[in-house]
Formats: sequence, structure tokens, C-alpha cells
Amino acid sequence: MRVKPVTQHGTLLKIFNCGVLLSGESGIGKSELALALIERGHLLIADDAPLFERTSEQTLIGTCPPALQNLLEVRDLGAVNVVALFGEKAIAQSCSLDLMIKLTKAPSDPEKRLMLNMSQQSILDVTVPVITLSALPGRHLPLLVEAAVKITPHPDPLPFKGRGLG
Repeated sequence: MRVKPVTQHGTLLKIFNCGVLLSGESGIGKSELALALIERGHLLIADDAPLFERTSEQTLIGTCPPALQNLLEVRDLGAVNVVALFGEKAIAQSCSLDLMIKLTKAPSDPEKRLMLNMSQQSILDVTVPVITLSALPGRHLPLLVEAAVKITPHPDPLPFKGRGLG
């Protein structure tokens, strides 16, 4: 039986060849963070409403709805055409969902500041690891997201050096 695809709120990127969904409440900075990550050489799949389809027992593939293709909605800038800013190499058509990064305004719990804040979420009966990051002023979130991708196990066997850069 084929499972109907679902839309998940957030921004889907390919970071070091790992599919990452940036999630969090509206206005927390997902699209601005995505813009910074694209500038660092990572790839946009979809902003705001990526569409996910289960292709196997443990695999979700994310794509962009046609109406949102190549666009990144950035507060105070509007709908930014990523291809016009960064070129065709800044976009990918699809990727697997390997990790979710949940952005929150809450500061990290001081007692757990040395622990990875990791949980799981199920989408279409596929379990996806979730890392929660505090999106507080002054944090270098693009660097933290890249580090989170590197320390999280995922199925891609490619080495990290140079991944996601084209």
C-alpha cells in the first residue's frame, strides 16, 4: 500500500550530503539560517513546506512543491530566488530526510549543557533523529548545524570532507 506524501513545516537542505529539515516556530530564523548555510555551499531543497514521501521502510525523500521551487522566504527581504543569488548549484531537486534540527528560543538547560539534546520524531512511520538547538542571539547557528550533521550518524558512507558542495 502506497502512503500519501505529507507536508512538513520547515526548510529542507542538503548539508554535507545529509538531508536536514530545519524546524521551529514561525519567525525563529529558519530561512535566515538556511540562507547562511546556502552561502556556505549547502543546497536548498524546499523552504516552508517540503513534501515528504516514504520510499522504503526507513527512507523519506523530500522534494519542493512546484510553486515554491528555488524560493526562500526571508523576513524583511521577501521571496528570494536562490538560483538568481547563488546559481543553479545552490539547489537540489530532492534528498533523503536524515536529521531534523529543531530551533527554539529557550536557552539550553544549564545542567545538560554538555549533553547532546537529541530526540526522535516519526514522519510517515519513519523515525527521524531530532537535535534541538537554542536559537539565541549571538550563536553561530550555521556552524552549529554543520557540527550537528557531522556528529549524527546517518546512512551516507561518503566522507565529510567536501560533501554537499555541489
